[in-house]
Order: sequence, then C-alpha cells, then structure tokens
Amino acid sequence: MLKKSILFLVVALSVWSCAVDTKSGSIPHPSEYFGREIGDPGVLIPHSKILEYYRFMEERSDRVKVVEIGETTEGRPFYYAIVTSPENHARLDNLINMNSNLYDPRGVSDGEIQQIVREGKTFMVANHQIHSTEVGASQGALLMAHRMATGDDHEVSRILDNVVLIHVPVHNPDGQERVYEWLDKWRGTEHENSRPPFLYQKYVGHDNNRDWYMFTQVETQLSIEIQNKFHPQFTLDQHQMGSRGARIFVPPFEDPWEPGIDPALIASNNMIGTYMGQYLTSRGLKGVEWKNRYDAWTPARAYYHYHGGVRILTEVAGANFADELDIPFDSLGSDYQRLRWNFPMPWEGGTWTFKEIVNYHYTSSMAALLAGADLREQLLAGMAASQKRSVEPGEDSPFAFIVPYNQTDPPTATKLLQVLEMADVEIEKAQTSFSVAGNKYGEGSHVIKFAQPAGRFAKTVLERQDYPKIFMYEGGPLDPPYDVTAHTLPLLMNVDVDFVYEPFSANLTKVDEIQFPKGSVTGGRNTVAWLLDPRVNHSYSAAVELAKHGLTRVMDRFTVGGTVWPAGTFVLQRRSSDEMTGEMAGLVKDVASRFHIDITGVDNLPNVSLKPVIAPKVAIYQSYSPSMPEGWFRWVLDEHKIPYDILHYDDINDARLTNYSILFLPPGGGSPKMMVEGQTNVENSTPPAYADGIGEEGVDALDKFVQGGGTLYTWSGAWRFLQQYMNVDVKAVNDGLDRTEFNIPGSLLRVNVDTSHPLGFGLTDETAIFFRRDSAWPANMGDANVIASYPADDLLLSGWIQGEDVLVNQAAMVEIPRGKGRMVMTGFYPEYRGQAHQTYKMMFNAIFYAGD
Repeated sequence: MLKKSILFLVVALSVWSCAVDTKSGSIPHPSEYFGREIGDPGVLIPHSKILEYYRFMEERSDRVKVVEIGETTEGRPFYYAIVTSPENHARLDNLINMNSNLYDPRGVSDGEIQQIVREGKTFMVANHQIHSTEVGASQGALLMAHRMATGDDHEVSRILDNVVLIHVPVHNPDGQERVYEWLDKWRGTEHENSRPPFLYQKYVGHDNNRDWYMFTQVETQLSIEIQNKFHPQFTLDQHQMGSRGARIFVPPFEDPWEPGIDPALIASNNMIGTYMGQYLTSRGLKGVEWKNRYDAWTPARAYYHYHGGVRILTEVAGANFADELDIPFDSLGSDYQRLRWNFPMPWEGGTWTFKEIVNYHYTSSMAALLAGADLREQLLAGMAASQKRSVEPGEDSPFAFIVPYNQTDPPTATKLLQVLEMADVEIEKAQTSFSVAGNKYGEGSHVIKFAQPAGRFAKTVLERQDYPKIFMYEGGPLDPPYDVTAHTLPLLMNVDVDFVYEPFSANLTKVDEIQFPKGSVTGGRNTVAWLLDPRVNHSYSAAVELAKHGLTRVMDRFTVGGTVWPAGTFVLQRRSSDEMTGEMAGLVKDVASRFHIDITGVDNLPNVSLKPVIAPKVAIYQSYSPSMPEGWFRWVLDEHKIPYDILHYDDINDARLTNYSILFLPPGGGSPKMMVEGQTNVENSTPPAYADGIGEEGVDALDKFVQGGGTLYTWSGAWRFLQQYMNVDVKAVNDGLDRTEFNIPGSLLRVNVDTSHPLGFGLTDETAIFFRRDSAWPANMGDANVIASYPADDLLLSGWIQGEDVLVNQAAMVEIPRGKGRMVMTGFYPEYRGQAHQTYKMMFNAIFYAGD
C-alpha cells in the first residue's frame, strides 16, 4: 500500500483551508477539514494544525472558546478550549465563582453550598497526549471536539447543559510535533516507526506526568494554572499502554490510595470510572478493565486529589504508533484470555488498528463527559464534602507546619515554599519572633496552617510516607508498588519543617508572593577574603563565575570569627589592587544578589589548605536511546547556570575528550553493550546515524581520559558500564535477588556521608537519598574510597522497603582512583526528578573536584 507523508498533509492544509466557505458557519468534520480520515494508518494531525482547527471552530461556534495561556519550553503555544453551552458561556464567570466557593467554602453557608450543588456545573479538564509517542489521544480529541461543537443529540445536549469542559487537546506540544516529524521523516522507508532518538519533552521525556507536585517544567506550571483557575471536579488524563493486555483501563484504581485523599473523592473516582466502564462495555468496546495495576498513591500524577477533584486515568492499548499490530489471542496475557469481574468482556485478539485506538480514546472521552453530566450533583456534593473537611479538619490533624527562618540553604528553602505557593497553599510570615511547644522561631519564619483548601497538599508533600504492606495473597509475598512510594520534600531538599499539633498565636501576615532572599555581602575595607557556604546549592552557581577570579576551596573544616565553616567552603581572596579599585568587591556583591546567597567577608584567614577551583569543563554522554535521568540532570545544570556540552557516541575519542575534566554517564540510555556496540532491531531498525556505539576505540578513549586525570561519573545503573568495560571488579550486593527478597521501588533512605571528602563537601553527615531499584556494593572494595554508606539500622526514612538487611553497612557511593583520574559510582539518583536538591551537591562537587 502506498503510504503518503504526514508532512505532505501539513503542507497541503494551508491550501485546503483557504477553500473553506467561511461565511456558512458550518464546521466540517476533522477528516473533511484535513482531507484525510482520522485514524487511518499514518495519519497524524500535529499540534499546530489542531490549534488551527480549534480556532476555526471558535469562529463558527458559540460553544467553543480558545485560550492561549503561555508558551512551552521550546516556544510553542500552550492552549485550552472552553467547551460548553452558549448559556453557560454567558455566565461563565459566575459558574467559576460558584465552583470556587465549593473549593473554598470558608464564609459560605451550608444553604449556599447546597444551592451551588443544585445549580452549579461540573468542571472537567481533559488532557490528551502528554506522552508524545502515545499518538492516539490527540486525534481522538479532534473527534470529541467536533461532536461537542456541532452535535445536537441527547448526549451532547446533556453534556453542554451540565458540564464546562476545559479541553487541552495536546498536553505536550513540543513532543507531539517532534515525534510526528520523526515518524513522517522515515515513513515508507526501512526505518519506519523507529523509536525517536530524543526525549519528547526537552528535559524530562516520559517523566512529564511525574512533575505534578514539584512543578519544575513550564508545561506543568501552565497546567497547574488551569487547575487553580477552574478547580475542576475531575480531570481526564488519556494515555496508552502495552498491547498484550486490556484494550483500555479505566478507574477504579488499585490499592493503595494515598492517605491524604478525602474519602468522598475516592468514592467519586470509583463512581466515574464505573460509569465509564459500563458505558464503554454496553457500546460493544471489548477489553475494558478496571482496578488493576494503576494505583493512586503518588501525588506526582494526581495534583487534583489534594484540591477537591479526582484523576480519571485511561490507558488505551497501543500498537505500532499510527499503524496496526497483529496480536494473536494466545499472545495475550493469561488474565486477558478469560472473563473476570473487572474485565467483563475479553477481546478476542486479531488486528489492533490505529482507528480502533483513536475510537477508544474518543469514546472514553465522551463517557467521561457524560459521567460529568449525569453525575453532576454527586460530584459537586463530593467536592463540597471533601473541601469542608479540608478547611475544618479533625482533632487529630496538625494545626500548622512551620518553616523556620534560619535554614542551612535559604534559596532551596525558598524553592520549597514556592512549590507550596504554586499549589495554591496559603502561606503566612511571622513579623516578630514567637515560641511554640518550647521552640523559638525567628521573625521571617513561614507558617502554613493545615485548615485551608489546599492544606492536604501541603501535608502530603511535607510528611514522611509509610507505604502500606499489602500481601499478594494470605501468607504470600508483599505486593510490590506500581510506582515510587516517597515524596517527602523536606528530606529531598534538606529543609527544616516542623509539624505543630497544638494551636498557637503569632503575629502573622499573609504572603502575596514568595521571593528569594536578596543576598548579602558582609565585610568592609579590611576584608581579605570572601567565603561561600558549600551547603548552599547556589554557591556552586556562583563558583562557576568566580572560578576565573582566583576562587579556591578549603579542604578541611576551620573556624574564623567564631564561626565554624565546613570543609569545601569556597574562598575568594581579595587582591591587593582591589583595595584601590573595589572591582572584586563589586563582583562579589553582584554575584550574591543574582544568586540570592549570603557571602561572608573576613578580616583574616587562618592557615588552611586551599586548592584552586578550575572553571568547569563538563560533558554529558547522551545516548540515542533517550535517558530521562540525563534530561533531568541537564535541567538541574541549566537551573544552576553550570555550562556543559553534550557528547554522542561519535564524540567519544581522544581528541574530543581532552576538552573536558569530567564526563557524566547517565543511566537509562540502553545497556552497556548497546553503548559500545550500538543498537540494531531487525523488525524496526534505527537509522544508521543513531545506531552506532562508541566501539572498543571509545572504551580505550575513556580509559585514557580517566588515566590522564579525568573524572567519569556514573549514577544509578550506569555503573555496570564500568563493571563490564572498565575493569571494575565488583558485584552489587543486591544482584540476583528476587523482588520478594529485595525491592525498593522508590524510597528515601538514610546514608552516612564522608563530608571531609571532596565529593561529600557541603552535605550533612546523615543524608537522605532517593533509591529506586538501584544498587549498593561491598564496603571493602580495595582501593576504592567510600563516600556514602548505609548505616547499621533504620535505613528507611520515607516510603517502602523490602530486604533492608541487604544494604546494612554497604557502600552507596564510591570513588575509584585510576591513574591521575577517578571513576565515581553513585548507586542511586542524586538528581532525582529535579527534587533531590540535597544530593545535587554530590554531582556539583564532582564537577569542581574534577578540575582539581
């Protein structure tokens, strides 16, 4: 069959659209508008053309209004459409205000709440295709939008009258367009449907739906803006999954539910999901499943659960991007070859087409809208009940969370407060010092009271998690969690936060905007040196700029002016000429202001061991099998203004590596063998430019790089490259263990850190690290220096652990000297999803240590 190019479709659209009768007011079906049948093999309508179609509908329908609210990471428009009846549009501000009173019922009488429940509308946000290789959702969104803009049947009328739809047809515009361009480029060639060799969000790829309590990415922030404006009763998130199981998953979710979620919202989720499952099955869509695999534990995917709404996840079985896939019945999982209570109509196997995928997305969208219409009063009542309990919590609840003014790392503490602020959490600031339960808090301390609309969110991300032990069957092994189990931001960021259970009074004022500290410089004419605290992450940003001005680091702890400074303190000695010109003093003041740090001037400097700080020469290896940790690390470096270069397989040679002092080798970019030998797939071959490996020549170049003084830094599973190709003779202590013996799917553990070692500078003696299916090694590894190790007991700080004894007294981070250089193995995620601010320093230190 002749396969036409998607790019040809896009080019032809500008000509076709001009031929549409703009006076008639009619809205052609998307297939007519685009000149191709939606759901046909290879037909993918990109974000820019979807926006064009939505603008087209807006001009011709009084049901549709398009709102652009910002730009994506790569500068594309981010938008949503408000779809509802003309009557609802006319009173939209009033409907939003009514919904806001459900979300925040303080000062609203019970009678007014009941009136809103009777007269208000269901607000539903629909997010399509956040994961860009899951290509069907945005195409189904076109069909749903057209029906809502043009239909006059009973279903559409019920929806328009009772629902205000906030429709985000492409939740990740950058990735959608890049993936579609990639697929189009190779269509009709032997490389058709090869996997894109890049992350489909600039920094985080598939993790873009794991960012919903840290809000690091622009698209997340814009999405939270939508949530906070409309306070929807529920949000539909459409995804795709593997092809050998159910055809679609809908809620209810599997256990456990995160304990901060109100019971009424759990019931609402179950009610909507059950409604959708019945709707889909009654219309003959086979293979509908619920209550299996997907849970509601982590807020990383479920911001709504802590703001009076619920998350409705759908997962449609994928195929071969926009092409069909043959799936024999006997190739399906055994549970999908039989009828079950939560899988009432099995799919018989056969050819799974893209048109079916699009139809399942479209039909499940309509099912969600109808649930919003038909269950309107129950959903509004559920929100009212949950939010009433949020602003009037029970007696056993905390009264407030206090973030003391004096923090080890003030800019990072500010970032935590900004996370809470973005999540619509109300924050107050002390105007005078006050005492609570014997603890004194200084002026400038921040207070977050639990009794508020978003108080559950604050508690959830500030407290330690205790993931429940659920057994697969009586007397059997533990049922492993679906996703990560810990999200305690104070531990991840090393910010002091106190939980207070007794009511107290203090002179507090509401904070309108959380702002970074201004930064300061102490000292005067007699200053001989300025000191930068290595416990503060922004000090490393400043160090990048100050490196060319004679910056040094102190190798040991020291005392000056009565203050004890930790090993690793940055020291900028004042040149004698600066007493006349003041140039260095001006530079220091500027750096302190821009990076929001306090820099201390001292009149004398003890006799300490100083080592020069060399300007960083950083490289990151980027596999064409995309790695999310690599992307997150790039984001961390960009946020901290630390420059770097990206190297691919053909850059790993002697000549290129001489330009760098450190090379970071991330996990998740394919196996060590793939890195060396390249990747090939007979059925779906990668284009040659992206398929090769570094070869034995590259391995030799890396060895010379290290022998000559370079640092090769690995984290999480990337250490296996050193084991297999760099003659590092070590085996992980947890290798070969069954998941019933050892399993940590994403928890915060305690490690002891050698803070006298350059890789441990600025860290606390006991540090929280994020461990997710990672590795530990024997504490005695010959010449290796152990930087961090697990203690003898009480390893778990937050989350879930099985097989704790395996890690006791074992190494978590080691340095392996070789020649003039070193290799570093960090057996966890120090950059974890832009959250682990405390352990960033393990990577930052390596950058400056490498320049030693």
